[in-house]
Amino acid sequence: MTVGVLNCYIVEYGGDGSTFTTIDDATINVEGNNTWTGSTSSDWNIGSNWSAGSVPLISEDVIIPDVATKPLINTGVGASCNDLTINSGAS
Repeated sequence: MTVGVLNCYIVEYGGDGSTFTTIDDATINVEGNNTWTGSTSSDWNIGSNWSAGSVPLISEDVIIPDVATKPLINTGVGASCNDLTINSGAS
């Protein structure tokens, strides 16, 4: 499965086994590598700056490639990841 966000629906099957009703939806973040894109801003804590669409969790490996918008972690704000890879030319 690709790292990212998986949108799914929770369904309930009817008594006849052939009809179902959507009773809720859910978003599941699939963990793994989360690569910095900087597509929104330089703020580390904005989910849309990341390939997975969410800020990295402590269990995720992070890759910082050489892109125009470099990530910044603001003073007093935490950032976490499992493993950090900073590619050549990146900062």
